[in-house]
Amino acid sequence: MEAEAIRQTFKGLFKNIEGENHEKFAARTAFCLLADQGLVPEIGYYRDALKEAETAEAAFNALNLMFVHVWDVLHLPLFSGTCEMPDLSKAVSEMNSIFGMDWTDESPVVLGTAVECAMKRDERRKKGAFYTGEEDIMLILNPLLLDDLEKERCGIISDVSAEDRKARLDVLIGKLSVMSFLDPACGCGAFLVKAYEEMRTMESVCVQAMLQQGIPSRIRMKNFHGIELMETAAQTAEAALVLAKRRMDRKLLTHSVDSGRADIRNENALKVEWPAVRFILGNPPFGGNCTTGSGAKEDMRRIFNGKKGVLDFSACWYELASQEIAKKPDTIAAFLSTSSVCQGEQVYLLWKRILDRNQEILFAYRPFNWKSDAAVNCVIVGFGTKDPNRPKYLYDLDG
Repeated sequence: MEAEAIRQTFKGLFKNIEGENHEKFAARTAFCLLADQGLVPEIGYYRDALKEAETAEAAFNALNLMFVHVWDVLHLPLFSGTCEMPDLSKAVSEMNSIFGMDWTDESPVVLGTAVECAMKRDERRKKGAFYTGEEDIMLILNPLLLDDLEKERCGIISDVSAEDRKARLDVLIGKLSVMSFLDPACGCGAFLVKAYEEMRTMESVCVQAMLQQGIPSRIRMKNFHGIELMETAAQTAEAALVLAKRRMDRKLLTHSVDSGRADIRNENALKVEWPAVRFILGNPPFGGNCTTGSGAKEDMRRIFNGKKGVLDFSACWYELASQEIAKKPDTIAAFLSTSSVCQGEQVYLLWKRILDRNQEILFAYRPFNWKSDAAVNCVIVGFGTKDPNRPKYLYDLDG
């Protein structure tokens, strides 16, 4: 399904569900839609029951039993304990319809869409909980690393003799296997899910070019890190990456011997040490200076050493990412944020600090209208240690 069709499907469900605090219910439900029999044996039995449920009580009971079953099989924190269950009396037909749809090929990014649709608009704006679609995530991943990896792969295929090709491709796969990622405001894990899927896809293409089959994936979940303040979102991110691994195993007709899980921390990213990684990416919470709460302002004063001036809340993530690059010069960071972070007083207050650390902008997108309910203009900026030999790119989505 198209992303907007999925969004409207979940909006239709929660339009008929009264009350609030249904994010965990939404995430659990979306997980169960995407999980297959190979990941959760017998889950089809519960989905069939929900597809045919005639009363709210029947739907309620089937959901509860399904959630307990998933916990028994996978022990995911998202399914630990009970969650507030909504009144389904006005939503039975919507539940029948959703569980009657084919979700086999959908990306785990869907979990974030479900959680967003379960939240009221005012609450989403207060928390900055507007999740990023796959198209926008690719705007970051392509110039951040995928373009260079594809160029390297094509160079090996076209320029290297058949005798050397296998060895060179194996080196490239080895490079993929140690690439590490951090989203320090990971929400429901969309950026990490997409990064993992793209790493698996690139690895598979290389293996095919080596004319080999049945080679286990060397991409490891331990290289995917996320930090998220909201507990349900953090739990959803971990669950989404479990789904991503299973989905890629099925899609690529291969398997991974990796039994580990991604490193997702339910913490305030502005108060904890970040893991050292190769790539930092994401969509930090947006909020202009005038909409930032007292707790956030305290974080900002600490991070910017009490320096006075007008800064968006997302500037904290840029500053901390810059500090990480200073400690590990081969790290590259890229964020999607409101365009104001590159305008007015913030150019001096934020970007002078970054540039003074021997860092530079590696690629950027001119302001564009972000296709989300946030209704804001955004920019994407990628930055890292100065490198006169690296080409710099400026993109304009309006042509």
